[in-house]
Amino acid sequence: MPGTTLTLRMIALTTLLLALGGAGGLVAQALHLPMPFMLGSLAVAALAVGLFQHGQLRDYRFPMRFRTFFIGLIGVMIGTQVRPELISEAGDLVLTLSALAVFVALAHGGNFLIFRRLGGYSRATAYYAGTPGGLMESLVMGERAGADLPLLTAQQFLRIIIVITVIPTGMSLWFGHPVGSAAGFGPDARQPVTPEALALIALAAAAGLGLARVVRLPAGQITGPLLLSAALTLSGVVDLHLPF
Repeated sequence: MPGTTLTLRMIALTTLLLALGGAGGLVAQALHLPMPFMLGSLAVAALAVGLFQHGQLRDYRFPMRFRTFFIGLIGVMIGTQVRPELISEAGDLVLTLSALAVFVALAHGGNFLIFRRLGGYSRATAYYAGTPGGLMESLVMGERAGADLPLLTAQQFLRIIIVITVIPTGMSLWFGHPVGSAAGFGPDARQPVTPEALALIALAAAAGLGLARVVRLPAGQITGPLLLSAALTLSGVVDLHLPF
């Protein structure tokens, strides 16, 4: 059946692209590049599209349900960082957070005007392309708001690429030696995560996605799992720890 053939073809292409992306991430990690599994897989996927967009990858679209679940996992990852110690330190960060809020508003407003007036983007695309942080949140919310997703994705990844290229290089020159992942620093990949913990993480992501759909949260793919995992972490009921 044509539908079955198309589904099997999509599964095969998705599996191949994920494997190639993982290989690209390993190569980038071996080269001590910042954010290796994002930049490595991004480079490999871009190369594949450039070479095969008129061939095997013509009309290919990454499966939305598969993508949504992994966005949910990112939400869980962010939510687990909201710990009681962070809440208790909030009072000491009033000046810092206030200055940061002013900076974000000014930077976002300036970026919006540049993209809107000089770039000629639509209002939604200019608004979410101009956000000075929050890659996945910007993509998810921008897509729901009707932004041009390929253009929005390109701008947000350019922002990330420029930041992670310029800032570590500048800091390395300032301190006189490599810093961050270029110096070999990163999360401890040896910390064990049990199969039960992995199942709980997947369950939290799925439950957060379902909760977001019921209450109709904005950008529910990420905010639902984020809020649920943050609540679970703060309550002390469970300790969700995602493997590196």
